[in-house]
Amino acid sequence: MAIQINDLVLRAQIILQDTTGVRWPANELVDWLNDGQREVVMLHPQAGAVTETVTLDGSDSLQRIPSSGVQFLRLVRNINGRAIRQVDRDILDSQIPGWHNVTGNEVKHYVYDPMDQRVFYVYPKASVAVELVYARAPSTSSAGGGLSIPDVYANAVLDYVLYRAYSKDAEATANANLAEAHLRRFNESLGLKLAVDSAGLYQSPVRRASPVGS
Repeated sequence: MAIQINDLVLRAQIILQDTTGVRWPANELVDWLNDGQREVVMLHPQAGAVTETVTLDGSDSLQRIPSSGVQFLRLVRNINGRAIRQVDRDILDSQIPGWHNVTGNEVKHYVYDPMDQRVFYVYPKASVAVELVYARAPSTSSAGGGLSIPDVYANAVLDYVLYRAYSKDAEATANANLAEAHLRRFNESLGLKLAVDSAGLYQSPVRRASPVGS
């Protein structure tokens, strides 16, 4: 069973010493909790990873993940067929300059471009069902429900809630320091550094070179 939202809210209220919700109403904490879930998935896409069978559009090498997705992660296999391997775009461009126009009965390779994290390319293009792994935006949690991301991220989400709560009174030095401490713990729990710029925060699929035709 997923960790319950009410339990996390109560834990936050106990730490904040506001169990009656006078300074930080429960609904406000729930809103920040949902913000925290979205931040986790943005910084750690695997927290929202789902595996689905989708049918590719055989008219184009360019493919898009479902509308609920936030980032492509990988293609695994053709359903009832061969595995699909990642290949570097430069290899296809140099060895098969017209690879975007090649049509086949199954997909052999895929190309991922981190500049647009919601799309990927396949070679050859084919109208086939494949196994796709992508990160999906977490659904909005409400009081009485559970987390929309794995329970292992519960402590990180709690730290995010506390960061937002203490930031509300950041004009007080003590609260500003507490907000910074909880934000640091949130980032550290995700294996991140506060100084990393936004371009480096995504855990992108590894780009690797693969020989075409293998």
